[in-house]
Amino acid sequence: MSHGTGPALRIGAFVLGALAIGLLAVTLLAGGLFERSETVQMRFPGSVQGLQVGAPVVLRGVPVGYVTGIGLSGEQGAIVIP
Repeated sequence: MSHGTGPALRIGAFVLGALAIGLLAVTLLAGGLFERSETVQMRFPGSVQGLQVGAPVVLRGVPVGYVTGIGLSGEQGAIVIP
């Protein structure tokens, strides 16, 4: 009769369970690493007064992103705000 396999089996099961929980935690906390991201550039011919970097972008009531930058460009003799 061997009494050494019982505790070893429990310790092994505990270690495997802890690794599974750790892997699950990393997967849930690093969810942003697996999301698809796209950059969209909008152009406005008029004033964008009040627009700020970091402001949320909402499309038909659904948050779809945030403003990452504001700049100026000249196209065909007009100033456009990308």
